[in-house]
Amino acid sequence: GPWASVLANRIGARQTLILTQMASALITATMAVLQLTNSLSQPLLFTGAFLVGLMFTLALPAQSALIPALVPDNMADTKAAVVMNSVAYNAGRMVAPACTVLIVMAAGFWFVFVLNAVTFTIFVGVLRGLRTVSAIPHLEKSRVRDGLYVALGDRRIVILLLVVAAVTLAEDPVLVLGPGLARHGFHLSFDYSGYFLCALGAGSVISSMLPRRNSTSSRRAAAALGALGISIVTFALAPWMWLSLAAAAGAGL
Repeated sequence: GPWASVLANRIGARQTLILTQMASALITATMAVLQLTNSLSQPLLFTGAFLVGLMFTLALPAQSALIPALVPDNMADTKAAVVMNSVAYNAGRMVAPACTVLIVMAAGFWFVFVLNAVTFTIFVGVLRGLRTVSAIPHLEKSRVRDGLYVALGDRRIVILLLVVAAVTLAEDPVLVLGPGLARHGFHLSFDYSGYFLCALGAGSVISSMLPRRNSTSSRRAAAALGALGISIVTFALAPWMWLSLAAAAGAGL
């Protein structure tokens, strides 16, 4: 996590993204071959998932640094670019799980890995031909503890980091409990857990389109966290599939 930002600053945001996407393409292509030849064991699957997740963690700070450089250097365009990136990510999270279920049913798991490798490869091609509008901030020397000093020196940053951590942990049940809930709670296929992710992503997309107030409020933040907690509890305890889907969408909001 913290070292990913240092790596992106040392070798450059674009180069970090290219390397991580190439590595992800290689990993998913290998998993496709293993699955196609019936050689993909559970330990190998866990290893591949861990490595792809590691590449995502390393790429995220670089992507965040690169986005503002794609628009003119002013606050309005930068905010719009960040919002568009968030909407695109959550739109993918809304559509991709349902599409994955259909692809698995039609072609098998190996083909999903192939498509994943193709998307990483396309992203590498886009990054190589990308032209930035603004300069990407770069420091000659950066250390992990520099970021810690900045965060600990500003109470608002500490609170924001705690809120982000709380939201991340609270949304995990939708990802982790989804397969078990679909199978043992509603007696459906494990594949139906993808629809929970669709609902979560749909809630996030809808939330990004709602009007925002310019002023911040700790009460509104507390209310939002409370609503998130209620949604997750409802998701886990709901006796009906439709109610769990609605609760997952509410968690995304």
